[in-house]
Amino acid sequence: MRHLICLVMLLVLPLAGAALPRASEPIGETGSQNAERVRAAFLAPEAAVEAFEALASFPELLQERPLQIKLFRSLASKKVEIFQAAIALCLRVPQATQFAMIRRRFNLSFVGPDARKRQSILELALAETSFLKDLRLVSLVSEALSATDPTLAKTALSLVREEKWMQRLPAIAEALSRSTKSLYSAGLKLPDVAFFRNKVAPIFEVQGEDEKTCIDCHKGHPILRLKPVEPGSKAEQTLEHYRASLRVIDLEKPENSLLLTKPLQEAPPEGTYTSGVNRHGGGIRWARETPEYRTLLQWLRPAK
Repeated sequence: MRHLICLVMLLVLPLAGAALPRASEPIGETGSQNAERVRAAFLAPEAAVEAFEALASFPELLQERPLQIKLFRSLASKKVEIFQAAIALCLRVPQATQFAMIRRRFNLSFVGPDARKRQSILELALAETSFLKDLRLVSLVSEALSATDPTLAKTALSLVREEKWMQRLPAIAEALSRSTKSLYSAGLKLPDVAFFRNKVAPIFEVQGEDEKTCIDCHKGHPILRLKPVEPGSKAEQTLEHYRASLRVIDLEKPENSLLLTKPLQEAPPEGTYTSGVNRHGGGIRWARETPEYRTLLQWLRPAK
């Protein structure tokens, strides 16, 4: 019996020592060894959720093409837990979305036709509410609150009920005002819809120096999504543009609104990641002294 116990211990100990390193563990001299273990675990054919979590501690590994491809494919996984792990990795490590193929698939997950994926992202946010600081999730919640899918609407309402700070976000407040659950509304004074329709919406249809309009580039955007205006549906789509614009405004400090400040920025250098810098993919669209900027600011200030 004693020999049998010793044999079992010899088999178990090496397996225990192979556990993936956690984010809280010091890297020290074993950093390269830990990175290699994380790489191998992530690239395994049946990588576990823990492999995605461990990779967040080694973001430099995502510079490697095989790992990029694995993450890209995982964002389309039919296994909910793997899809959620891939979304969580992109939220924890924003550098992952510097790669165009990953960024496109990641963004599409928030606005695509698959309601199951949007639901799984909301469930992920319920488990890790820090993700709600990402505007893509705020946008998803605001849309889900009025979704025809009762499961989406119920999950979104649960998030807003638990995270009361969200009720003061313009896009969330507007969605709640249309909801039968309007008792959760913060009663914010929102920017005027008529002013938006007559003065702001036309700005989105003006071509810039690149011969593109805001709508041209933002028609599939996960936050400020501006669907092309089609004949016979202008009023409805303008209202959707209004609701999308609420996601990128700051009622307390209108001058800080992304809707105003981001178009002041140049486009980032091609193929680079600009963490912490609000670069505008469409480049500079206006300056603070231009009519467009002043009109947008005028729209925001009365609601202050």
